[in-house]
Amino acid sequence: MKSLDELRETEREYDFESALREELTGKIRAYRIFKGVSIDELSEKTNVTNKQIQSIEDGIEDAEFSVLYILAKALNLKIELKFTDLDSSN
Repeated sequence: MKSLDELRETEREYDFESALREELTGKIRAYRIFKGVSIDELSEKTNVTNKQIQSIEDGIEDAEFSVLYILAKALNLKIELKFTDLDSSN
């Protein structure tokens, strides 16, 4: 049985992962639309079904990070994480 601290840590990890997925999905969708790429075109480039892409974009399906990477790469996007020290005054 997990301790309360372990359960809280799991919850924090889940929240972070969900937020990151949502952020990446939104940016990939916005960029796809900005570049005028249809879901069908993206599907052809990635071998991810158009139904799956639509479900990911609509928030019905949580994509694996590897799928989001494939979609971003097909759109010539580079995914980078930026860490900022919240305690710094900059």
